[in-house]
Amino acid sequence: LKKLTIEAEPNQTYIVRIYNSTGPEYFVKRIIGVPGDKVRIENGRVYLKKMGESTFEEADELYLNEENRFSTHFQKFKGDNEFEVPMGHYFVLGDNRNHSNDSRHWFSPIDEGHSPYVSEEDISGRVLIVLWPPDHLRLIPAAALTEE
Repeated sequence: LKKLTIEAEPNQTYIVRIYNSTGPEYFVKRIIGVPGDKVRIENGRVYLKKMGESTFEEADELYLNEENRFSTHFQKFKGDNEFEVPMGHYFVLGDNRNHSNDSRHWFSPIDEGHSPYVSEEDISGRVLIVLWPPDHLRLIPAAALTEE
């Protein structure tokens, strides 16, 4: 039995590496919503309602650059821009919001085996350092990610 534990500060997002054994590649994305959270995308901004809370709060996404800040867009159907993260899954977004292959784009599955939410079994690690481009070289402050 594999258990994913993310020890984190409240109201922060963390970058993780995602891999699905049925797919050919890895993705590096930020966890925005955890099991039980509701995520809303509206007017280019991301809002989060934590499980047990009654109101949405705008996500503090200061890590996004000028081009991508306030540029998160998605509309599955008219007026349908809210997502409840199921247990054992995560809602993820990439930092390059205008061109990211992330949970927003995984709502049109090829078959029933696909979901816009990332299963905890498909999270394989966390990002520790940005190497490319060289002028953006930096360590990523992140929570401890452990498996039991």
